[in-house]
Amino acid sequence: TIEKLKELHERYESNEEIAIRYANGQLNLTAEQSQEERGQSVAKLQELHEQYESNEEIAIEYAKGLFNLIVEQSQEERKQTIEKLKELHERYESNEEIAIQYASGLFILTMGRSLEECRQCIIKLRDLHERFHDSEKLVEWYMNSLVNFSLAQDTEEDVRRTIQESQKILDQYPDNIEIQLSYTQTWFNLTLVQSMEALQQTVLELREYLAQHPKANEGFQLALDEYLEEHPDHTERYSLLRIKV
Repeated sequence: TIEKLKELHERYESNEEIAIRYANGQLNLTAEQSQEERGQSVAKLQELHEQYESNEEIAIEYAKGLFNLIVEQSQEERKQTIEKLKELHERYESNEEIAIQYASGLFILTMGRSLEECRQCIIKLRDLHERFHDSEKLVEWYMNSLVNFSLAQDTEEDVRRTIQESQKILDQYPDNIEIQLSYTQTWFNLTLVQSMEALQQTVLELREYLAQHPKANEGFQLALDEYLEEHPDHTERYSLLRIKV
């Protein structure tokens, strides 16, 4: 089917509507391709973008393809792909969908990275949030990145500052379950740098919040399961967080 779209595009290359459909087909391919094939499809999306550089719909498909490419890349390859997303964002700076793809890429860069690398990504995400402050999807990526940032931090004071940043966002979107969940995970990360006495107080406060937000608690319990599988010796420490869904 994509080959037929390609033939139509080559026959009517001045027709942008056909080019958009072809770009959409290439994007759909990236969802289930091998990494090598995915790279080839994204290269074709890049060609379409360069051919129709003023067409934002094609630029969006290209940005989405770049994000799909990031998932299985090495860290160095990811940085190069993020740079392309950054260039797209700067070129179409008012386009919210491209900004969301850029934010999602920055989130992936914060996973398992050093404190300084996370901090640089958070600065960029903060700027994106300030520019698109009404974008709920973008702010979810920002909140998820704050979870990773708090995990990389090693002092209680630093993690508390990150929690304050999360709290401000939560206040803006108090009913968003994904944001509630990210907030609780950032709060949990605080316990990783606390003394046992301080940890117990945080656990009590977190338990109260989870009891009041059952939907966020569902996701939190799954994340806690994963954590305790890796750290079974901490089971007793977090027993109070075992709240039935």
